[in-house]
Amino acid sequence: MLVNLIFFITLQQIFRTKTNKKTMKQALLLSLLLAFSATIVAQQDNQNEMPQSIENQTQQDYQNVSSEQTPTIRKTPQKGYKGNVELFADMDVMQPMFFCGLSTSHGYQFSPKTFLGIGLAFMPVIVDSPRYSSWSADIMTFPFLYPFANFRLTPVSKQITPVVDLKVGYIIPFNTLKINPSVGVRLGLCRNFGINLGVGVPLYVNSSFSGFGAVNINLGIDF
Repeated sequence: MLVNLIFFITLQQIFRTKTNKKTMKQALLLSLLLAFSATIVAQQDNQNEMPQSIENQTQQDYQNVSSEQTPTIRKTPQKGYKGNVELFADMDVMQPMFFCGLSTSHGYQFSPKTFLGIGLAFMPVIVDSPRYSSWSADIMTFPFLYPFANFRLTPVSKQITPVVDLKVGYIIPFNTLKINPSVGVRLGLCRNFGINLGVGVPLYVNSSFSGFGAVNINLGIDF
């Protein structure tokens, strides 16, 4: 603006005063230089404003993406140590027997989708049959512990995701192998913490018997 004003005043002075050709050429040359300088200054101002606007837009886009992804990332299993605690119940559909217990497993979360660990389960066996009605309560309840290996798969990295779980344990007092596959759903509540609900069909294998016959229901947490 200032340069344009000086250019306009210079032209007025040229036409108001009687000058020779040499003076007029000098004045015209000076006016052209001023106009050229004004053009260069304007271009530099535009170049200084463009990187700032691009940087502001980039920061805004990053904030928008972060705000959309952060809740999901925080509520999915993260790489590192992982623990699970659950209550479970095995209901035998072939015989009037009911198994209820508590298990915990600890291991490593290799990715938001894959977990591998080992655990220990406590399961008192309660026999509910009329032919045992005259027996004492101590005889009808058989509490024991058994170790197991645990594999978990969460196929998608979402707050609510399906879960595929496999536990393979050995019940030492009965020399029985227990293989318990199950499927369920996980609800992520916060970072590395969720609630799990699942249903499975355990398989019992020993020297005299192998087969399914029970339905497993489990409810637990992971942390």
